[in-house]
This record gives sequence, structure tokens and C-alpha cells, in this order.
Amino acid sequence: MKKGLVGKLEEMLRDSDVATSDVGEQRERNHRYYALEPLGNEQKGRSHYIDPAVLSSVESKKALFSETFLSSREVVEFSPGRGTQDEADAKGAYVKKVFKDNQYERLFRDAWHDAFVAKRCTVWLSWERDTEVVELQFTGALSEVVNQQVQMQGNVVNVDTSELESFPIPSIGQPQFVHSGVVRVEIDASKVKLDLIAPEKVYRDPNADYTDTSLWNIQEIEVSKGMLIDAGYDPDQVNKLTHDYTYSSREEDYARKAHDQSYTSDYQKGATNEQTIVTTYKARVWLALDEDSVDGFTPKTSDLRLYEVCWGGNEILRYEDGTPHIEEIDAMDVYEWSEMKIAHAENGLCTADVEAASQKNLSLLKRGIIDNMHMVNNTRYEAVHDRLLNPRDLLDNVIGGVVFSEAIGSVATLAQPPLSPLTLPAIEMISRDSEERSGVSSLAKGMNSDVIKNQNADSMVERLTNAGTRRVMAAARDFAKTFLVPLMQGIVTLGMKHDQTQDQMESGGRIVPIIPQQWQDDIHDMDIAVALTPDEAQSMAQKMILMHNLKSQDPAIGAMYGPEQRHAFYDSVYELMGVKDSTPYLLPPESPEYQQAMQQNAQQAQQAQMMAQQQQQFQMMMMQREQQRRDDELANKILDTTHDNELDDEKFQWDRYTDQAEIQIERSQDRQASIG
Repeated sequence: MKKGLVGKLEEMLRDSDVATSDVGEQRERNHRYYALEPLGNEQKGRSHYIDPAVLSSVESKKALFSETFLSSREVVEFSPGRGTQDEADAKGAYVKKVFKDNQYERLFRDAWHDAFVAKRCTVWLSWERDTEVVELQFTGALSEVVNQQVQMQGNVVNVDTSELESFPIPSIGQPQFVHSGVVRVEIDASKVKLDLIAPEKVYRDPNADYTDTSLWNIQEIEVSKGMLIDAGYDPDQVNKLTHDYTYSSREEDYARKAHDQSYTSDYQKGATNEQTIVTTYKARVWLALDEDSVDGFTPKTSDLRLYEVCWGGNEILRYEDGTPHIEEIDAMDVYEWSEMKIAHAENGLCTADVEAASQKNLSLLKRGIIDNMHMVNNTRYEAVHDRLLNPRDLLDNVIGGVVFSEAIGSVATLAQPPLSPLTLPAIEMISRDSEERSGVSSLAKGMNSDVIKNQNADSMVERLTNAGTRRVMAAARDFAKTFLVPLMQGIVTLGMKHDQTQDQMESGGRIVPIIPQQWQDDIHDMDIAVALTPDEAQSMAQKMILMHNLKSQDPAIGAMYGPEQRHAFYDSVYELMGVKDSTPYLLPPESPEYQQAMQQNAQQAQQAQMMAQQQQQFQMMMMQREQQRRDDELANKILDTTHDNELDDEKFQWDRYTDQAEIQIERSQDRQASIG
């Protein structure tokens, strides 16, 4: 029996392997059912039809998850928390960069396949130390130019100037040189690494519900000797390693590749020594180590601490300098997700688990239909052997053929049992049962054309489709909350501890500086979008547009619904509709272009106001002139009337005078008189 630290780790492996032996058989079955492999109950001469219940449900869920998490929408975001919004945006941009470096689309696609078919997906998060050499070519460059180019490469580890020639040039003061040749700059290329581990290669504490509460997490690694040597391990020790079949579950790997029979045990034939595949193990485990545990390793304390240990060939792996691969770490950084998590259990259920029975039963029922139809089309006969001239005529059963016999009645067809009238209802029943098991209806899969034939309204079809994916939406939200959020938080924490780089990335239409060493908030608060799935996002966008129309028609809240609020509204609607950056269509209120446009609008409004005032003044002046004209006209009219009245008075007085004079003359002369 093995002793020491390796012996303890091997005991953990055995405990986990024994506890999950039945789980391995279930995963093997699920892989075969997904690949439409034979069920094992096929009969010679009968139909071997396989119903694709597992394949259909798994691919439908993968499609919805892809639309949800691989679109341009931000389904999970960092919130400011105790920090600033700029820091939250920088963390989000940093996580995107890490995902991109780790080919996140492929990672998520394979992770969902593991979760839906093999019960769970497991991702190990680690800081991968690495260096990269960059060659810089110079021709007659000054020392300042050379130093500047070297510093621009980033976190420089070493500079090799052995192939750089220097020549002095005339100068006043300190001597100056020009340089020609090649400078090799070794830079730090370390990065955050995400490893998706095959389910059968994951071993963890079977008594723990989740990985962060387990006492150990171990992964089995199949890797070439050359890669181990490149990683810095002792070549002599690596060359002694072999392929270990002690804990490997080859049946699961066979089942996974059964669709094309691509697996072969002779895959190492013809490989060079560096290409030979060997088995190593990596454990993240809580241990209490003392100075005598491993030669060459001195723990900081003998208390229980979390360590990462690598071993293979019954001994701890060592680097070229003899240092064992034992490292104290801060967090387990192992993340897993089960589609149908069972409380207080290591393993849950997945789509393939609950669909396996439906696939088997539907296959049997549909095989019966095919066999019955085949028997009807190829009728069996009852024949008198001695009366047949050529028995081969019956055996070949040629369409339109003639069977020759010596007497009428020598050949007669056997009665065929009719297809049970309960067959099709039974298939319909099992199909409905399959939908209830998987949570994905045929309408949600896009495979139910009856809703179109019955001329249902589009809104009704949409509501039925959304209702048919409600359980899948709940699973997607659980994936975001219990897997994606902790993983992103772990990435940021690891970056703040190790990443020395300084970078800039685009986030929300603006350039954000990314300097993990300067981030202050270590809580990493995160928010999950209210509308997570595409259907929820579309529904939310419609509701927001309705609210916008209501607010725009309410004059009482006009001052509360200004440009900033409207921009935030439209930005949210764009994001819900799948447009990641609304800047090309909508200027942010704080942008210089918007400020300039607002200034121009203000100037134009001011000019328009001035023109309006001038026009108003002109109109008032014209009105005053018109009023003056009318007043003058009235005054002239009044003067004319007064003059006329004076003339009339004068005429009246004259007439009166003449009348009196005539009367006086008539009185004095005693005759009629007329003056004038």
C-alpha cells in the first residue's frame, strides 16, 4: 500500500471512484443514447429504429443557451458596489478578454453538452505562468529608441542583446551610440486559464454538495511527455511516467466516441517519446503538512491549509530545480454546474437521464409500427411443400411475381395481426411525457406545425412558445447565477492577485483602462439581467417602449424625463434587442459630439429667439405706426369737422345778420328788401 502524501491522495481517488461507479454507467448510457447507438434489445430481422428523444431535447436546450449567453447582450454584469462604475466596467471588459483568450464559445458549447448529457460540467480556474520571446530588429537606432521599443513590449522579464552591435557616434557630453541587429525580449505571457474537465476525469469529495465546500477536488490529466517537459518538470522524472488505467473510465470514453468508433487503444503506436501520452493527477485539497511530508517542501504552518499538488507514477512531480509541485493556494477555484441539482447530493440529473426511458419506449413502439407495416407488405404464406413447383418463388417474394403450384389452394396467405389501435395514442402519451420530463415542448423546439395550421394569432404562438421553454429559462438563470457569476468573480480575483498587465478595451462604446493591480473593490458585486433569455428580452423591450409612450404623453413628468433618462432608456432597449453598442445610433449625453450639438442647438435657439424678438418688435412698431396713422386720420377728420362747423356757424351768423338787416330796411322804407 502506498504511503505518505501520494498514498493519502490515492485514497481520496478511490473513495470518489467507488462512490461514482453507478454514475459512470449512467453517463455511458447517456452518451450512447445521444449518439443514437443501438439500445441492446434489437432482434434479427426486425426494425432497429432509434427515437432521437435525448438528442432532440439536448440540442434544443443548447440552442436556447447559445442564444442567451453567446449573443451580444450583457446577461451578467459587474455593479459598482463599493467601487466606481469605471472599475465595474473595467472588470467586465477584463473578463471578456479572459473568455476570448480561452475560446469561450467552444468552452461553453462543450460545457453545456457535459451538463445535459453527462450530468455536470466542471471548470478549473488557474493562473498559467508562461513567457514569450519577441524579436526586435534595429538598424542604426539610438539607445533611447531601443530602450523605448523594449519597454513597449509590456512586462519584460529578460532582454538578450548578444546579437546587437553598437557603434559610437560623435557627440558633446556623454557618448552616444547607434545599434543594429536583433534584440530578443522575453516578456511575461502569464494569463488566466479555464480548463473544462471531462466528467469521468473529475474526482471530488462525495460527501460535499458543492465543489467549494469539498475537502478535495482532483482531476486526471492525460498529457504528452513533451508538454510536461515544456511546463518545466524534470525530464528524467517525466520519462518514467506511464499511462495509468487504475481509475480511468474507458467505457465512458468509448460511449462518447461510439458514433464513429474513433477510439482505439493503439493510438500511441508510432509516437515519439515526446508524443507519448502519460497520466498525471492534479489535486486541490485541504491538508495539514509538516516538514517531513515531502522532501524539498517546507510548509509555512502545520495547520490545515489549501494546497495544489501534482503527482504521477506514485510520486510528487518535481520541476527541473528539484522543487516539488506543491503550492499553497487561496481558493479552490473549481466551478461546476448541474442542470437538475438535487439538494444535499454530489450528482444531480440531466436531460439525458430523464429522457432515456422515453427514447427506449418510443423506439420500441415505433419499431412495432415499422415491423407491422413491413409484415403487411411482405405477407407470410402457408404452402404445401410437395405442391410447389419452385419454393424459391415464395422465398424471394418478388413484387408482381407468379407462384406455380400443382393444385389450387396449395398456397395461402397467413392472417396478419392488425396494428393495435392504442399504438399511436401510446406514442402521443410518451411524447407528452417526454416534454414534461425535459421541460422543452415540441412547440418550443419549432417542430409543431399544428399552431400554424389552426391559424392561431402570432401573439398566441409566442406565448405558447415562451411557456414551453419556461423550465429551460429557469435552468439558464440558474446557470448564470450559480456558475457564471462565481466563475467571473474568480477570474477577477485571480487577475487582481497575479496580473501585472496594463491594457485598454472598449466597453459600452468607450475605451476603458484595465489595470487589475489598481482595483480596490474586492467584493465583485454582480447583477443578472432581468430579461435573461432572448424571449424575455423581447418581451421586456416591448414593455419598456409602452412605458416610454406613457411617460412621453404625461406633461407632469416632462422635467423628470430628460435627455439623460431618455438615453438610458434607448440604450437599454438597444441592448435588449441584441445591439451591444448603441453609440453609432445614439450619442451619449456626456460625449463631446452631443455637447457640441447641444451648444449648436442652443445657439440656434438663441438666434431664433432673437429673430422672434426682432420680428415682434417690428410688428409692434408697425402696429404703433398704424395706430399713429389712424390717430392722425382721426385728428384730421376732427379738424375738418371743426372747420366745417365754424363755417356753418359763420354762415349762420351772416344769415342771421342779413335777415335782421333786411327786416330793419323793410321797416324803415316800408318795402321788401334783400341784401346781396
